[in-house]
Amino acid sequence: MSFNGSPGGFTARSAWSINKSTERRITVGQKLLKVYTLAKAEGGVTMQMRLAMKTGIAAPSAETAPDSPENIQKFKAAFKEITGKDAPIN
Repeated sequence: MSFNGSPGGFTARSAWSINKSTERRITVGQKLLKVYTLAKAEGGVTMQMRLAMKTGIAAPSAETAPDSPENIQKFKAAFKEITGKDAPIN
């Protein structure tokens, strides 16, 4: 099914693909970025750099890294070690 009538036009399938990729972009890295925001509030850029060193994932990469259970646990443990506080993420 083509929306503009041309053979290479925008199809229902491509609309679904765009929707799914947008959905993924919204959910990937959200929790990891939240930990970076919390780290910055606790100690500025220095705290963010320490978090990056402990996790192996820099802030720009956290945006596209998956919010996998392993990554979340790694960030929670690093945040606790650096700040002495629990990171309020699941």
